[in-house]
Formats: sequence, structure tokens, C-alpha cells
Amino acid sequence: MKPGKRLYINITNRCNTECPFCCMYSGKTGFSDMGFETYMEIINDCNKEFELQLEGGEPLLHPDLYLFLEYAR
Repeated sequence: MKPGKRLYINITNRCNTECPFCCMYSGKTGFSDMGFETYMEIINDCNKEFELQLEGGEPLLHPDLYLFLEYAR
């Protein structure tokens, strides 16, 4: 990776499991998803090349995941 920023963005705490040791307070109920507007602000504030790591719960369960990926690209 070239020098730049590494962004770790927690886009959801939605998860398809209920691990008792989860440090992200994730689960099948009581979850929240990051809105696209908030996500855009984070990406737009990064004025260098960056590496992106989407986190959660399980980021693959976020309903706008493909939109998020396309915007970051």
C-alpha cells in the first residue's frame, strides 16, 4: 500500500449471530446502520489516497453496502 490514510468505518452493528463476547454490541435486534450522508462526509473529508476497511457487526448485512463501496471507489 502506498502512503496515505487507512479508514476503518463501522457502518453497522447489525449481525446474524449473537456472540456473548462481542465487543461491538452487535446482534440480530436493536441494531443501527450508518446513513449514506454520514458515510459520504467521512469519505469526502479524506483528501489523500486511502485504504478502506468496513466494519460492524457484519458489514455485508448493511442494506446500502454496494452504494457505499461504489462511492468509495
